Amino acid sequence: MPSATPLDATRAADESLPAELRLANGDSVYQQPGAQLFATPDQVHTERFLVAATTDRTATTVPRAHARQFLAELTAAGITLGPDQTAAVHGVLTSGARIETLVGPAGTGKSFVVGVIARAWETAPTVEGEPSRRVFGLATSQVATDVLTGEGLTARNVRWVAIQERLAAPPAEGAAREDDRRWALHPGDLVVVDESAMTDTAAFSMIHRYVDDAGAKLLLVGDHKQLAAVGAGGAMDLLAGSGSRRELAEARRFIAEWEGGASLQLRAGDETALRAYFEHGRLVDAGTVDQAEASAARAWLGDTLAGHHSLLIVDTNDQAARLSAQLRAELVRLGIVSDAGVPLGLEGTYAGVGDLVEARRNGWHLAGLNGNRRGPINRETYRVTATRDDGGLEVAVITGHGPDGETHGETIVLP
Repeated sequence: MPSATPLDATRAADESLPAELRLANGDSVYQQPGAQLFATPDQVHTERFLVAATTDRTATTVPRAHARQFLAELTAAGITLGPDQTAAVHGVLTSGARIETLVGPAGTGKSFVVGVIARAWETAPTVEGEPSRRVFGLATSQVATDVLTGEGLTARNVRWVAIQERLAAPPAEGAAREDDRRWALHPGDLVVVDESAMTDTAAFSMIHRYVDDAGAKLLLVGDHKQLAAVGAGGAMDLLAGSGSRRELAEARRFIAEWEGGASLQLRAGDETALRAYFEHGRLVDAGTVDQAEASAARAWLGDTLAGHHSLLIVDTNDQAARLSAQLRAELVRLGIVSDAGVPLGLEGTYAGVGDLVEARRNGWHLAGLNGNRRGPINRETYRVTATRDDGGLEVAVITGHGPDGETHGETIVLP
């Protein structure tokens, strides 16, 4: 691997600093711990290349007249967009930017806006002889991919890159599969990358290369102030600050009127927002860590017994395993969960009939196993319906929660 080099310059007169102002490792006492930035030459080169690409304004556009007509038809059909949403849709459709960002805090309607853009893009008139316009959706997680699918996009997780690699291989190698052909890009296509802040820069670079080579347009959607990429990231933040950017500003998801504004304050790092959460009972002093764990576990159990959908969030896997075991024992005592279970192989936990389990990674290879129509999806939750003699579980996909409790989808066998 290439070695990382410091990005910040040496401070003036650092070499003349006296010994009494140096730490044991020789650093200056004035150097803030962890403040020095490092990057590999490849990372810096990739970032500069992506920034330079934001100046290209030769992408396919939707005629302004069609964009205005499309938005007017939405209004006539009773579909109301906010001013920020209307501006974002019109801007993306007509800008001509080859790379564009759509930034929005949680609850501002990013997925809905993407769905509107996709419908407008695909229905726009084309010049005779041009292929029809298509919209493809990409996401880091399968859950986000399913959200894009729900908005009407042909969506795939970032394994899409592997498909493009097979399509780009020489025909003599026969790398491309039959199903790969429908993902082949052509000019006029729009590729949307959802939750873009979670995509690392190397993956961005590969996605951009395939999109750019095909003459398509790339739209990055997300919020660079939320969860970042596991690897070397920051590309969305960089591109949002240097290229064509549309931003959604109104928080619409929250039922309580005060919470939308407070969430935007938190996103901006405004600590005064905590007062609003405290005044509305959202911040509770639960005492020590042990006391907080106990009270949170009791609250979760009470919600569950009352038929509510409740989340118990902790800091570590050890805490999760310990509290899960304690709560499972209580549910067994109450006759809600079967005592007999199978080991899950993680943190010494068990699961039996009636238990709630969650997938921790995608299991595409399990499609077809024991009649499975598909495999488990990372972070999807299931209710255990049976245990198997081979140590596996039969689980029902939890698809929602209604007045009568959970609603379940298909059954999947987990070995």
